[in-house]
Amino acid sequence: MGLTAAAQEAFLENGFLVVPSLLSADEVAILRARADAIATGEIAIPQGEIVGGRATGVSRRKGGAAPAPELPETLLSPTHARRGYQVYPTRQRPVDDAAVQAGLRSGAPFADVTGIQHLADHDEVFRSSAAHPAIVAVLQDLIGPDVKLFFDHLFYKGPYGPANRYHQDGFFEFSDRSLTCWIALDEVTAENGCLRYLPETLGYGQFRFDQIGEALTPRELDHEVLVPLHPGDGVFHGNWCLHATGPNDTPTGRRGWAVHYTSAKSRFIYDPTFTAKRYTQTPDGQHLRDDEIDGNRYYRLVCGREFPGCI
Repeated sequence: MGLTAAAQEAFLENGFLVVPSLLSADEVAILRARADAIATGEIAIPQGEIVGGRATGVSRRKGGAAPAPELPETLLSPTHARRGYQVYPTRQRPVDDAAVQAGLRSGAPFADVTGIQHLADHDEVFRSSAAHPAIVAVLQDLIGPDVKLFFDHLFYKGPYGPANRYHQDGFFEFSDRSLTCWIALDEVTAENGCLRYLPETLGYGQFRFDQIGEALTPRELDHEVLVPLHPGDGVFHGNWCLHATGPNDTPTGRRGWAVHYTSAKSRFIYDPTFTAKRYTQTPDGQHLRDDEIDGNRYYRLVCGREFPGCI
């Protein structure tokens, strides 16, 4: 079952839309168990796909670190600050360093893992979930009948983990519609760092990735919308909708799976204002940008049909 006309209109107006109960409790439990098995190495995926964890042997868990910490911070409001070009929600409670260290020593599956990339490339459970009928029904209403997945990654915001700055996903490489589906695998609250959106009704434009700078002022930030989610809930946002996540002010981590989709009719475009990258595709279908994997290795069709000469 797809979206109502009112829901589609709300997405077009605001740039984002919450869809409750996108996945069932049982389906979320399966994804959580699968993610744990990948994070611990019980299910093997190529080295480097796990960020900050066992696959690389490097831990990047730093409780309380702000974006771009080497730059001076300017407070914009009691709840937001700017460092250089980055604008982000500020921490509202002090970091409990003992809780952070206890989490690192816990041996839990995500104790030293900040994220996992390209799950749909390597795991059939995540691959099939990315084409779940409930997700596809929304994609067909918001993108069209022919849709491809081009990137997916799972985020873990650990105990007292930092905020993520305001940004646009900025899929400017694609000539047609693209969007992100962000699915909560755990309870996501204002306290543990839920998504925050600035509605497109504010009239802001298209930015270079991370180059928000002084474009965001208290006037825009006053319109910030916090989006807490229950496990299985999803939120869809367009490629130019500004969004961030707050810091985790709790001793418990939370996970979210972001899956990026675009129209199967999309072609790569070359706008030197934003990118001058060179796109190629290998004979076996892997997409490269300047000879490096761009997004997932394979852009998988999730519904509809393929089009010659398109992604």
